[in-house]
Amino acid sequence: MFKRQDRFLRNDEFASEQIDGTVWLCDRLSGNFQRLNAVGSFIWCELAGSGHNFEELLAALIETFDVEPDQARNDLQAFLAALIADCALMQKDFDQE
Repeated sequence: MFKRQDRFLRNDEFASEQIDGTVWLCDRLSGNFQRLNAVGSFIWCELAGSGHNFEELLAALIETFDVEPDQARNDLQAFLAALIADCALMQKDFDQE
């Protein structure tokens, strides 16, 4: 689904706040809120600043959580796809930079 070099960047139109280890996202345009689970919160925090590519995020997940690589890859793809669909993330091909 995603290429190894694809970078993922947060959309500045989404505000986020971490409360007790849980990240809450707020779409500033619609006012909708979304609560991320522990893994989603971890990924969102990893994306702070310049973002990361898919392989960097995958490696961080495997290192931090007790998860099999194939399961981590599938879950990460689904999570990133959902955030892109919600416009909370932007996907950029590294080759375009």
